[in-house]
Amino acid sequence: SLGQNDLGREGCAHLAGVLGSCNAVSNLDLSHNALGSDGLMTLSQALRLCSSLQHLGLSRTSPGDMGMRWLAEALEGCTALVSMDLSWNDIEGEGAV
Repeated sequence: SLGQNDLGREGCAHLAGVLGSCNAVSNLDLSHNALGSDGLMTLSQALRLCSSLQHLGLSRTSPGDMGMRWLAEALEGCTALVSMDLSWNDIEGEGAV
């Protein structure tokens, strides 16, 4: 779990670099980090390659509408995903579609 580690945009960039070469990750919890839409945009590039990802925790990450769009596109490649936690995010409008 990488929850509650003050990951921001820069931390997401480092994590994305590692995730891109780690195709065996099955559980990724980034909850309680201020990732925002910029962080999710950066991570989405790597998440596309995580075909074995089964559980994704993004509670309290403030994704915003654009972050949710990036995430939705990235998850198309995550065919093994069985659960995702987006609780405690104020998702509405375009981000909820």
